[in-house]
Amino acid sequence: MAITADGQAPYGSPKTVLDVIQFHRDKRYKGPLDDVTLERTQIATSPASMQRARQTLGLLGLIDEDNLPTEALDALATVPEDEFQARFAEVLEEAYRPIFDVVEPSDGYQKVRDAFRGNTPAGQQERMVTLFLNLSVEAGLISEIPAKPSDQKPKSKPDRKSSNTRKAKKSSAPSFDIGGLPPGLLGHIQDIPTGNDSWTTERRDSFLETFAVILNHYVRVDDQPAEVTAPENNGGAS
Repeated sequence: MAITADGQAPYGSPKTVLDVIQFHRDKRYKGPLDDVTLERTQIATSPASMQRARQTLGLLGLIDEDNLPTEALDALATVPEDEFQARFAEVLEEAYRPIFDVVEPSDGYQKVRDAFRGNTPAGQQERMVTLFLNLSVEAGLISEIPAKPSDQKPKSKPDRKSSNTRKAKKSSAPSFDIGGLPPGLLGHIQDIPTGNDSWTTERRDSFLETFAVILNHYVRVDDQPAEVTAPENNGGAS
């Protein structure tokens, strides 16, 4: 099932989609991927996340109207590992046909964002873009998540007193070198509210889910303990 230019687009967690695919690759699951299965396997646990998962999997053509795995999901489950990316790219190009008609993931964040402006629900368009770009990385269509354009809003000139106060606070706070972080990770971090702004539990949970996907893409996990080299014995007596 492909999305339409002015219709609904998927906006679930990228991690959920990838977890379902991996679950099906491991289990060749024959039953419905409904709320019971999603909760039992810990792929999605809250009612909201389960609803988004089913909507996303359906619009991507991975489950049918009865929540059963489609031929597309079965193909992803059986394809050899070295052919997975190419097959997954075909699934995305079919599902996102209206998007690929006007933009490529490599065209940058803003152009991709503009391509989703006709889709509904409008309030979830940022999530639609996040999902699309993360899945595009997984499919090998892009190597990293493009960074969001920097905020160009004009800033009012602070008075001397408030400026000095901020400098004093800044000098007492720990500093972090983020210059070496990948652009995709930096772009996602910019979604964190600043100042007196807040966010909903749902938005925070979505941020954390997506952050985990991006982090796993860039940072290799190695659980092997580092080798400890014994100090050389120079023959001296203690």
